[in-house]
Amino acid sequence: MGLSTSLYADSGFFKIDEPSTHFKQAHPTFGAKISAQENIYSKYTFVKGYIYDRDGKMIHYFKSPIYVPFILKKDQKTEIDFKIPRGMNVDDCSAVIVFGDKNEAVAITYPSILSESSFNYPEKKLVEDHTPKIITRKKVIDPLVEYVVKAGAVNGKSQQLTLFLRMPNGVEDPSEVTGVLVVCVLWTGIDVARIDMQQPELRGDYNGIFAYANYHKLAILAWGGPGAEWDPRKNYNDMGKLQVSTMDKELDTVADAWEKGVQDLTTQYDLPKKDYLLWGICGSAQWAQRLCLRKPDYFLATYMLIPGSFDEPTPGGSKVLWCLCTGDEYGGYENALRWYKECCAMGYPMIFKAYEGLGHRTSRSSVGMSFKFFDFALTQKDQKDQYDVDSQSRLASLKYANAGKTGVPWSTAFQKPLFYGDIVNQEVFPAAQVEMIPEGFRTPLPTPQLADYWLRGR
Repeated sequence: MGLSTSLYADSGFFKIDEPSTHFKQAHPTFGAKISAQENIYSKYTFVKGYIYDRDGKMIHYFKSPIYVPFILKKDQKTEIDFKIPRGMNVDDCSAVIVFGDKNEAVAITYPSILSESSFNYPEKKLVEDHTPKIITRKKVIDPLVEYVVKAGAVNGKSQQLTLFLRMPNGVEDPSEVTGVLVVCVLWTGIDVARIDMQQPELRGDYNGIFAYANYHKLAILAWGGPGAEWDPRKNYNDMGKLQVSTMDKELDTVADAWEKGVQDLTTQYDLPKKDYLLWGICGSAQWAQRLCLRKPDYFLATYMLIPGSFDEPTPGGSKVLWCLCTGDEYGGYENALRWYKECCAMGYPMIFKAYEGLGHRTSRSSVGMSFKFFDFALTQKDQKDQYDVDSQSRLASLKYANAGKTGVPWSTAFQKPLFYGDIVNQEVFPAAQVEMIPEGFRTPLPTPQLADYWLRGR
């Protein structure tokens, strides 16, 4: 079988070139390299092979190659091979490989001196149809995308931010994605991050996040914070002005890089651009909190578990639903309580929970609270979207601004919660009995489900 190394076929979208044979190996093969103009799922394409004798009679048919990757990447050549049946004499034989989809296809022949039109095969009419067509193909998202953004100078050194975008299991069309779950993870290195993001589930304290995202068809956007620094034991108002100023500049640089990366990814893959859920624990919760305060327009709800220090609440932060969980034996408890009261005074819709006997560690209930809280937050999405629309008008802006000054959150579920929790005595009361809780010890619990779960011990 004579093969040409310069032969190629191009339909405009599909291309075949670089044919090859491997007769000397244990299982002889023949094949070529295929590529596409844009990313495409291989299951929506076909690659077939046909072998003919010296008289042009088809003597063998290959329905598919040995292996084709799940996604054929844009302009990336993928080598495909057909396994020649044992005992078949391919001397003086010819072959045709056809590559395409239901809309168009291309074919190449072996040897190259022969014309594709001289062979008969089922896809011949499709290959020879050069009628101009308007073809709409399913947009492709790689199951895991790694995207690097330059973050500028942080701590005097150029930094870069690596974002990982992971699609929910079974979702191929971006229109099927219902939202985005942003997870801040303090990885020890980028190689560790790559491995973790390819696992069925995250490990340790993050366990359950992938399952939750898959169930709700949420894309995962994960990142680890680069080198901005703060004192993890102190709130912003316990730090010196110079330290706070330096920290703010560094964090603003990182937050801007994060925003640029998110805008690039969501535009490229047609993903939601707002109403994100944000998850962080310990040091990553401190990162998540500081990001949310700087870029609140992206977020619907933020869950934080045992963060030790807190940045200055911003007016924009009141647009976001918050759940702050800590332990009453954790060294950051007092910082968390002070920050919670500051936020409530500014109209933040926020739940506070301090688990009894919990120190600097997680528990099943404290992690589970994140998913219960996110379940509730997703029910508030329509109201949040309407709030965003209304707040664009001048009169509504004044209304919401005045509401913020008086400490009234936008969410009606937080304005008139069904229950309140006593954050010190760990008791829950119906809203009608809120006076049973000292004013400084109250936390709103909008639904019976949240009230019930809030009562659980660690």
